[in-house]
Amino acid sequence: MKFVVFHDSTIKGRIQLFRYFVIFVSSLFINYWLLKLLVEVLHVYAVVAQVITTTIIVLFSYIMQRHYSFRKRSDLL
Repeated sequence: MKFVVFHDSTIKGRIQLFRYFVIFVSSLFINYWLLKLLVEVLHVYAVVAQVITTTIIVLFSYIMQRHYSFRKRSDLL
């Protein structure tokens, strides 16, 4: 991600790696709980629930990576 999408980040590499890991783990937990909610509580079909969850996780991950893990100096202002 660092070299392909967010190559102009101004944060040190080890800090980026730690932040990336935090977002990754958060995404796993959100994925699990959202699927559990949709399938077991709201009784949504599993395939539909997976599509909804995947869409939400992709958006969450991109936004968090852009504004937290790999932000630029100009994003701080």
